[in-house]
Amino acid sequence: MNNKIDRRNFLQRAAIGSSVLLPAGTLLFGKSALGAPISASEPQLSVGDTTVITIGLNAEYLQAEFYLRALTGKGLSPEDTSGLGPAGPVLVGTEHPGEFRNPVIKAIAEQLAKDELAHVRDVRATFASFGLTPPARPTIDLVNSFQTLADAAGLNRRFDPFVSEKDFLLAGFFLEQNDVPLLTGAIGALENNGLKSTVASLLGDEAAHNGFIRLGLALDELFDEANQIAALSQKLANSATTIFQKLFDGRLILAPVGDSATVSPLDPRQFLNIIYLNINAEAGAFFPNGLNFI
Repeated sequence: MNNKIDRRNFLQRAAIGSSVLLPAGTLLFGKSALGAPISASEPQLSVGDTTVITIGLNAEYLQAEFYLRALTGKGLSPEDTSGLGPAGPVLVGTEHPGEFRNPVIKAIAEQLAKDELAHVRDVRATFASFGLTPPARPTIDLVNSFQTLADAAGLNRRFDPFVSEKDFLLAGFFLEQNDVPLLTGAIGALENNGLKSTVASLLGDEAAHNGFIRLGLALDELFDEANQIAALSQKLANSATTIFQKLFDGRLILAPVGDSATVSPLDPRQFLNIIYLNINAEAGAFFPNGLNFI
């Protein structure tokens, strides 16, 4: 399938069933998101490209807040979360870092917290490089959302990734498995070549994260619950194509790829279904007030 068709399908699917995926034109009629005229020397982004990186930044906010708070008890600084749209708090049940007794799991937490903070800053810097103000961090729920996730996946128990190392890995598995197919789909939708390089770089790191989490889960033999979470994500994606790979299916699956060793793309509507834990919802679960668009 050629890039023009990929791009059209990706962005059309973003608009289906949810008005929040029809943001105001970030670059319309020669004006920036702040309404200021764009100079002739300033690079310009299409509305579609802006939508793609806006969704990406919201996703990075979520992951950075989770990993930083699990590791340190503190989240992103105000300098890393300001911007356009209604800024929201992070709902979290504790301000104390988790206790990582297993040095391998702690190393995973340290790597992911460091990387996701850098990703937030990288994507925000990308907005600035095009003369745009990024969206502010919206309200993020790290309390009710995780228990709702566990209940929906049929885990049938109390679930707290800020207390349990095993739950930390399972929560990370849910978050990381979304990013790799989302970024895979985004690359085909982008028009700007510089953005394609940025997203490809992020994709490489997120794929590594997915592998770290899968290995941690395998070492703890958390096969059944990881498979239940993958099955829930697949159901919410509402797709006949297998997008989310089990952790164990007669063999360990340590990379987020199918039999062809490739990643199946996830479009924005499918991504929102998953993080809202509800098909065609406009808000919910991890983003109770929805995402912020510019």
